Amino acid sequence: MVYLGFGLYIFWLLVTVAKFSQISPNETNYYHNIFFGKLIWYQNLRNIILILSAFLIISFSSLHSVYYTILLTSIIFLVLFIHNIQRNKGLFKINLLLIFGSILISFTSCWILSCLYN
Repeated sequence: MVYLGFGLYIFWLLVTVAKFSQISPNETNYYHNIFFGKLIWYQNLRNIILILSAFLIISFSSLHSVYYTILLTSIIFLVLFIHNIQRNKGLFKINLLLIFGSILISFTSCWILSCLYN
C-alpha cells in the first residue's frame, strides 16, 4: 500500500509539473487552478489522486518517509517558482510569496526530521 501511495503521489506531482510547464509568460496565473484544477474538488481526478495518495502515505508509511516526501516536494516546487520568476510567468509578488512558503516548509520539515533522528 505504501508503494501505491508513493506511486500515486509521484503521478500527481508529474501532472502538476506538466501543468506548470504549460503556463505562458506574462499571464496572470491562478496557482489553485494549476495545483487543484478548475472543477469542484470531488469532480477533479487530480484532487482524488492527491487525497488518496496522502491517505495511503500517512496511514501506511513511516514518519520519516512522510517528512522526506514533504521536503522533496517543497524543494521541487521551490525550483518551479524560481523558474517562474526567471521566465516572468505570473505575478512577481505571488511567486516570491510561494518561494518563501516553500523555504519555510523545507526548513520545518528538516527541523522535524532532525528531531525524529535524535
